[in-house]
Amino acid sequence: MATGFDLAERGFCPVRWRAGQRPETFSPEASLGLVDLLLHAHRIEDVEISPPPALSGFLRILAVLTGRITGLDRMDSFEDWEQAREDLLHAGRFDETAIRRYFDEFSGRFELFHTATAHPFLQDARLLEQCRNPQGDQVSSGVNKLVLNRAAGQAFVWHSQRSARPLHRTSGGKDKGGRHQVGPATGHGLLPSRGQKPLPHAGAGTSLCSVA
Repeated sequence: MATGFDLAERGFCPVRWRAGQRPETFSPEASLGLVDLLLHAHRIEDVEISPPPALSGFLRILAVLTGRITGLDRMDSFEDWEQAREDLLHAGRFDETAIRRYFDEFSGRFELFHTATAHPFLQDARLLEQCRNPQGDQVSSGVNKLVLNRAAGQAFVWHSQRSARPLHRTSGGKDKGGRHQVGPATGHGLLPSRGQKPLPHAGAGTSLCSVA
């Protein structure tokens, strides 16, 4: 059987529960899937996703799901939308039947991996066949494009220097502060711009300069 990861049911999102609101069926460290996240939204204080760009993107997804499930995206007038929103706020929670009906209707469409579905979530499965180099071989952009704070291609210098492959170091060894320097190695992490000095490698255990 093909390996899959259904974001609707599989836990991937860590949350911070409101005081005394965590159901006994969940451990304090439990991550939730989209269904449980919406079913228990009224019990949850916040989602604990990082880095900030990933959190921003995820909140947009939750906003769209909320609109679809509640019908707020199908109102004919602002007055109708405002009244429906007020009714929802008064209820204090999302309707369980509406949540389950939505995810039943789109069952399988929140599957993450192309090995388990022809429609991987927020991806175009056709790219697997269409992305080829001049020799006709299949190529991949690498895992860095899926991790928002990792550098991919000519990325910004304030992104992480983590790479899918080991970094090459310059033959010079260390800078004046005794730190190893990361040299400009094509395809290996963050590339300094032309004329820019290599970025220092502070070693494992640091947040911004650590290297996978």
